[in-house]
Amino acid sequence: ELASDDDDAAQIFIQFLRKHLAREQSRPLGAVFITADLGLESSAYRRHIDMLRPLVDEGRSKNSSIKLATDLWSKFVDYLESHGDQFRTNAYVDEAYIAILARLLCANILQQNAEPNNSLALTDILTGQFFENQFHLNNMVEQDYFGWMLRAPYLDSVLPIAHEIQRDLYAYDFLNIKEEDLFGHLMAQLARLTQRKLLGQEWTPQWVAKYLADKCMASIPSSEKPQFVDMCCGSGAIIAEILKAARNRRPSPSFSDLSSAATGFDIDPLAVLLAKTTWVITLADEVRASTEPITIPIYHADSL
Repeated sequence: ELASDDDDAAQIFIQFLRKHLAREQSRPLGAVFITADLGLESSAYRRHIDMLRPLVDEGRSKNSSIKLATDLWSKFVDYLESHGDQFRTNAYVDEAYIAILARLLCANILQQNAEPNNSLALTDILTGQFFENQFHLNNMVEQDYFGWMLRAPYLDSVLPIAHEIQRDLYAYDFLNIKEEDLFGHLMAQLARLTQRKLLGQEWTPQWVAKYLADKCMASIPSSEKPQFVDMCCGSGAIIAEILKAARNRRPSPSFSDLSSAATGFDIDPLAVLLAKTTWVITLADEVRASTEPITIPIYHADSL
């Protein structure tokens, strides 16, 4: 009821509009919602794909370094589905989009609120400066197959997409995370749509990951510090459960002990990025409290 025109009533009215019209912080943060709202079959994704495709094609045609990076991606990740040396722009763009989404999600979760939607803040998030400067995460963002998109002059074409994604993310409640593996459904969707036989990705249900983690933790003496390796870590579901089990194993474990409890690697560079994000989300409280440089123990490697 707008019975009063004072400042307090105005503030309440603004809060009402943000929550119920703009839906700010009203949507639960979970894998199912992220995939439905922003996944590869969402209307949000379809808005962005038309901007990313020409950017990739232009970069490949005009810059030999970009062509080399994207060709290496194709040979390493996509070669079983590409015919000969054929580069699949759509498959590459799918991964680039998920990489952008993951970085924005991770930043918002660490801040427990949606970050300011301006070019300077978004640039720092996409390039990794945000994670390094504010949370001492020195390897959250590394030079990968999509790094060229985050440098001039291509960054100017990526920022409008990041602005739209961040605007959509304002709807989520970043104080309450439904589950740590926010990307399992996305990775399964990506594998299904791109038919990537090499990587064989499929979502690991949280109850399976928890069962495996608890069984592994029970197999070592209570006096021994857990140090497990996940050789095909995917988006990090099992690593998240290992970290939670290690946290519950003894009272007030040190951040160093938690950091060394699980090391992961994967052949898929996108999976590595998502697993890093899962690691950070799982240990978000410890990451926020840390004043020392942090190296996330998730690596790009071939277990075979």
